[in-house]
Amino acid sequence: KEFVAGNPDDLLVISDGKTNAAPELSTWHGGSQIKRNARRNGDYEVLYSTSSDVTIQFNARGFEGTPLFEIRYSACGVSHFDEVTGVVSSTNYPNQYPNNLDCLYHISLQEGKTIQLSAVALDTEDNFDMLYIYDGPTIAHRELAIWHGSDGLPNRITSSANKVTLRFITDKSIGNTGFWINYSACGDVHYSDPTGVVISPNYCLETEDHDYYNNIDCQYDIYVPPGNILQLIVTSFDTQIGDFVNVYDGSSHTSSPLLSHMEGQGQHLNERIIASSNELVTIFQSDGDGLVDKGFALKYSSCGKVHFNTPTGVVISPNYPGDYHNNLDCQYDITVPAGNVIQLTTKDFQTQINNDRLYIFDGPPDASTELTVVDGNLLPERITASSNAVTLIYRSDGSITGKGFAINYSACGKVDYTDPTGTILSPNFGATYYNNLECEYTISVEEGNVLQLTFNSFSTEMGFDKLHVYDGDSIASIEIAVLHGTQLPGRIIASGNALTLLFQTDNGNIGPGFSISYSACGKVLFSDPTDTIESPNYPNSYYNHIDCEYSVAVAPGNILHWLLQHGN
Repeated sequence: KEFVAGNPDDLLVISDGKTNAAPELSTWHGGSQIKRNARRNGDYEVLYSTSSDVTIQFNARGFEGTPLFEIRYSACGVSHFDEVTGVVSSTNYPNQYPNNLDCLYHISLQEGKTIQLSAVALDTEDNFDMLYIYDGPTIAHRELAIWHGSDGLPNRITSSANKVTLRFITDKSIGNTGFWINYSACGDVHYSDPTGVVISPNYCLETEDHDYYNNIDCQYDIYVPPGNILQLIVTSFDTQIGDFVNVYDGSSHTSSPLLSHMEGQGQHLNERIIASSNELVTIFQSDGDGLVDKGFALKYSSCGKVHFNTPTGVVISPNYPGDYHNNLDCQYDITVPAGNVIQLTTKDFQTQINNDRLYIFDGPPDASTELTVVDGNLLPERITASSNAVTLIYRSDGSITGKGFAINYSACGKVDYTDPTGTILSPNFGATYYNNLECEYTISVEEGNVLQLTFNSFSTEMGFDKLHVYDGDSIASIEIAVLHGTQLPGRIIASGNALTLLFQTDNGNIGPGFSISYSACGKVLFSDPTDTIESPNYPNSYYNHIDCEYSVAVAPGNILHWLLQHGN
C-alpha cells in the first residue's frame, strides 16, 4: 500500500520464491518503484506470485529519516490454469474465505478455443465480496460479469477467445463459503449462419480420431432469423455412457423443453431433431471417469416452415425466391385430413443438377417409400401420394446454389378411378371445398368402353373456381369442357375409355363443389345402317349405378327399326 524511504538508498525487494535469490516480482528504491509487475487496485499496487512462497527483503541504507512500508498479502490458491477443463474455487473452499482478499485467476488455453464458465456454487457477501470476470488475459479487458451473493446460480458465461481472467475481492467483514466454478474448452459455441456443424471439443471433422475431454460442460447456442425452423441431423455420435448430449427446444436449457437426450455409441446416427422455432440449445457434459470417445458432429439447417397440416399450402425452399443455402438438410412433413390423398404441383424448380436434390416420400417420416427424386431446372409432373401424408427432404451440397422450389400441395380426396362406374367428389364435398386447390382426377376403364359423365350437383365460384375436362388420360389431352358457376352441366361423353379432370380454385370465395357420376358404357355412338347396341359388359352382367346414353344416326330418309334380341 505504501513505501516511504528514509534515505534515497533504501531498498525494498519482493521475490517470487522462498529466498531472495528467486526472481524479482518488484523492486522499490528510494521510495520509487523501479521494477513493476503490479496492477493498480484503488490505493494498492497488487502483485501475484507463481507459487505459495514470497520473500520480502528490506535494506535501510541510512538514518536521515524513518522508513516505513505497509504490505498486505492474501493466500489465493491456484491462480493459473492451462488444462482444457478445470475448477476455479475461492480460497479455503468450501470453508469460509478470508477477509481482505484480492485474488486473480488466469485461464489460458490453446488458440481457437473458447472458454465456458459454469457456476456450481456461489456464496459471497452480497454487494461487498465480488467476483469479476474479464474476457481476456488481464483485468483491462472487457468485463463479462460480476458475480456475488447467494441467491441462485448465475447463467453460464462464454468467452470470445481462449483467455479469461477472474478477480475476487473481499472486504474486511463477513466471509462466506465462496465459489466453485467449472471451466471447459468448448470451441465454437455460438452459431448464427443458416447452416453449420456443431462438434464436441477436440472433434476432428476430417479424421474423426480425436477424443473429447473429461469433465466437459459446454453449451452450444444456435440462432437463425425468425420465421425459420431449425433442424439437426446427427452425422456422427460416439460417447461413453454417462457422457451425454441434451438438445433443448428454445433459448434456455433450464426452461425450454427437452427434445433429445443422447449418449452411447452409434445408436443416434442419422437421427433428425426438429425444433419448433429458430432457436436451439445443446448441452454436452462428460464425467471424470477417465473414459472418453470421439464425440459428435451435429449438422444444422435453417429450413423455413417445415410442418404443414392445412388442406392446401405451398412448400418453398429456404430463402425462396432468393438462392437457397449450401449444406442444407431439411425435412418437410405434410399431413392433411384423413380420407384424402395429397397432390403436389410444382410451380418453380431450379437446383444444381445431380447435387442439390429434393426427395419425395409417400407417407409420414417413419413409414414412407420414395416416390421420386428431383433436381435441375425441369418442372416435374404432378405427383400424387397414396394417402394423406407426404415427406419431402431437401439436401444441398457445399458448392453452387439456385433459386430452389415452390410446390403447391392439395388435399384432393380420391383421385384415381378404374372401376366401371363411380362418383367423383370435390374435396370436402358436403361442406365447402378449399381455397388454392389444384386437384387432378384420372378415370381409366377397360378398353372398348366409352366414358360418360353425369353431373349430380355443381356449384363453384363463377369465373374463378373451374373444372377442366380433358378427353384422355392426362391434361395434355384435348380439353372438351371448362365448367364453373352454379348451372348444372349436361352429360359429357368421351371419345374413349379415359378422362382427366382438373379442379383449380383461387383464394377468394368458395362453394359446395360437385358430385359427378361416371359410367363405362361400351359403344355409344352408332351411324352404320345396321348395328347392335349392347348394355355395358354384355353378355356378362352390367354394372351397378350405370347411366349411359346411346345415339343412333343413319342417313336421312330412313326409318329406324329395333329388334330386341335379348333382355334380362
